[in-house]
Amino acid sequence: MLQPPISSLSQELLDRVVDHCVQLPERTMYLVTLSLVDRVFTARCTMHIFEELPLHDSWESKKKFRTKIERKFMILKSNPSLARLVRVVDIKITRPQNAHIFSNSTFLKIVQLLQQHTESSHGIRFQLIGEAISTSDPEQFTRGLIHSSICQTLTTLSLCHLEANVDMFRVCPKLADITLLDVTAGDEVKTPSSAAATNGVVEPLTIERLNYRTSCEAVNQLIEASRTPSTPIINLSKLRILKTSPHERKDMNCVPLLLDMASETLEELYLTTFSTSNIPKESRQFPLRDLVNLQSVTKLRIFEIFAIINCKSKNHTTLHDLRAILCTIPSSNKLQRFDLDVSIYGKQPFQGCLDEDWEGLCAELVRVAAGKLLQFGFFAVVGLKNFNDTRKGHGALYKCIEDRMRRSFVGHPNITFDPLNIITQGYDDPE
Repeated sequence: MLQPPISSLSQELLDRVVDHCVQLPERTMYLVTLSLVDRVFTARCTMHIFEELPLHDSWESKKKFRTKIERKFMILKSNPSLARLVRVVDIKITRPQNAHIFSNSTFLKIVQLLQQHTESSHGIRFQLIGEAISTSDPEQFTRGLIHSSICQTLTTLSLCHLEANVDMFRVCPKLADITLLDVTAGDEVKTPSSAAATNGVVEPLTIERLNYRTSCEAVNQLIEASRTPSTPIINLSKLRILKTSPHERKDMNCVPLLLDMASETLEELYLTTFSTSNIPKESRQFPLRDLVNLQSVTKLRIFEIFAIINCKSKNHTTLHDLRAILCTIPSSNKLQRFDLDVSIYGKQPFQGCLDEDWEGLCAELVRVAAGKLLQFGFFAVVGLKNFNDTRKGHGALYKCIEDRMRRSFVGHPNITFDPLNIITQGYDDPE
């Protein structure tokens, strides 16, 4: 039973507690623990725990992995109410002998069970790790999707460390959400099986969400498939959400074309994905102003970006570059939220960071807001070289930046400034 202080919390706040656990790295562990705290959390926690069905081989033998799949099937079969909660099948393969999961008879039974007990569509998150990466075969994967019949209800497809081609997507008539992480482009080979799966339908596949990182070749293949004059295979002109890494040059080179194609529909732009291939140079930011033009993106509501400020840089132009991007937003716009996440590299007194044009950035946000409500979320953190580094001067730096921004927004109550860095709240720098 609820006991104070939990009993005094509103249902909305209780739901937010659960939703916060969903965002944590070890979400299942926290959700299970929270569900045991009080029965008021149980239903919502259970929903989130079982909305993803993990099928991870965890470097196990083929026999052990097969047994694991069978155990998951028996759980779902004996509890149809749990099967109805599943939305994403999360497949993670580490050993080559386990890569052919789509031909596993028990996996096929799981797919049939999900389709039987769930009215809505499903998603697949498929990731190859280590030695299993060598088994990546786009044609075989496509045949697997068709053979399992899950392609007919698939709305979300997330691929990691795979070779992919357009054919893998076109066999999923309801697919709208694509995530590509470290995905390379394979040759497009239209197999008889995939042709049959499309049932002769020539309507292009409409993608509404695209999230990619170090997958520029695969994305370019999607772009080319959508630009075919006679028979376009993919339709990117209805894209509503776009997410990629602002520090992957090749990935960013795809952005101008994507913005142009989705100029009338794009609502959310996230240049927030952390770079993986450029880690040795992560303390450098290359200019983005020539790659991100938002002048024609008429329905943009949310814009988030991850920026890097290096105090040792000769030219302190990170915010000047960002301001140039904001300048492309016309006065008549629909922007409701702008989030800026800044990683700062340097040490006290952080002069290079303080020399950045913080006031100019805020002035541009005032122009973009044009009197309407605008939420500005800001988070800054100084990068540490190792865990033994002290945080000397960090708190003072954060406070100085936030104070400068607050002063810039004086007289503009329509702008809600939300500095997300809680370090400034009661944080004392070490002596």
